[in-house]
Amino acid sequence: GAATPQGTITFPSGAPNTIGIAFDATGRMLVQTVSASGGQFWSVSGTTATLISALSGGTAATGDMAGANVPPPSLSITKTDGLSTVYRGGPVGYTIVVTNNGTYAVTGTVVDNIPGTVTGMTWTCAATLPSFCGAASGSGNLNTFVTLAAGASATYTLTNGTLSAGASGTLANTATIAPPSFLTDSNPANNTATDTDTINLNANLAITKTDGLATINPGSAVTYTIIVSNAGPDASNGSIVTDTVPATITGVTWTCGAVTGGATCGAASGSGNSISTTANLPSGSSVTYAVSGTLSPTATGTLSNTATVLTPASGVSDPNDLARTGAGNNSATEATPINPIPIINLVKSVSPSGNQSPGTDLVYTINFSNTGSVAARNLVIRDPIPASTDFKVGSVTSALGTTGLTVALAYSNNGGTTYVYTPVSGAGGAPAGYDRLVTNVRWTFTGNLSQTVPNNAGSVGFTVRIR
Repeated sequence: GAATPQGTITFPSGAPNTIGIAFDATGRMLVQTVSASGGQFWSVSGTTATLISALSGGTAATGDMAGANVPPPSLSITKTDGLSTVYRGGPVGYTIVVTNNGTYAVTGTVVDNIPGTVTGMTWTCAATLPSFCGAASGSGNLNTFVTLAAGASATYTLTNGTLSAGASGTLANTATIAPPSFLTDSNPANNTATDTDTINLNANLAITKTDGLATINPGSAVTYTIIVSNAGPDASNGSIVTDTVPATITGVTWTCGAVTGGATCGAASGSGNSISTTANLPSGSSVTYAVSGTLSPTATGTLSNTATVLTPASGVSDPNDLARTGAGNNSATEATPINPIPIINLVKSVSPSGNQSPGTDLVYTINFSNTGSVAARNLVIRDPIPASTDFKVGSVTSALGTTGLTVALAYSNNGGTTYVYTPVSGAGGAPAGYDRLVTNVRWTFTGNLSQTVPNNAGSVGFTVRIR
């Protein structure tokens, strides 16, 4: 039949005189040429010629292709999945790179027999012209050829493999590259590449955490419930559970219990803000931790706390957290808004201080301030009259400064049960100007005590006489 033109072969030094054409067992075209500089032997890939060697015979048409001093080919292969471990029932894939390290184009055979514990493997091949793959894609075992120009590479990408759920030990897979049978590679040692991985168990761990609160007040008790579970399919013994409780929570204690499915706690209880313990978790099991403490009275903002579960350091993989960083459902954070509240500080002093004689007047002063995050409303201060003293009628003071507050005074003569008494000079046998029946003084403020300096502070006081 008629020949179909495929293109013009390009020689680097221009078109020489062709005196011989042959094809090797792989279909590679070999061309013998002659020029003023002598005979030459070329390998042709596509339409590009690569010089292999000079030929005997000089410039005469009798140059002998058998006289060519052809160097051996130099192919190499690498194979990796980029991992040191795989897990039962998990994905398997590899990258195979075949390289021609020689000086002329070579066609090689690539073989990779996939282990029987791996199913569903597919592959693709990519090469840059003039190199080309014998097949662009396939499935199962790899047994194909590739033609590589000098210095070129082809990449086989193997994907979609699944390791058997019952696999154990190690997963070893070997790929090879071989030159044509009539040629010998210059370095056969790099014609084989093996990737070996340890096979781990497969455990899908998860953790949840809640304090059951929508908001929390500073100074309140808080208890977190942490549930750690294993959805399998394999056990994860020695699973690591951690929880760094915020420093704003003090008096932290924890317990482990409420186990299901044969799980066991590494420790039954503990204390401190840095929790690190273990749990043995068969497939389908869980353990529950209760973490308790008290939130600081000065805490503001949001109370955020994260707990994490990891597989043990070796032997078990979690598909959702292969890097063991607490990714996905291997960590849980509870964030609870802290209610803003006023913080009222009271400082009481007396003048004169120290031991005093009967008949001495003592002036008591109560300084108050709001150092919280919001204004204080409905502020009330109550103070009992010291024993063995008489209240001085009309001595109550209120220094409210720029607080904007107003105050109403009230007195009790029954220990603070009611505040309806009116002080009377000499009452109860007290000296004139004093009342022995007054037991308590109360200041009831109207308005909001600001949290902002200087509008957040004031003072009140009263005077008594030592009997």
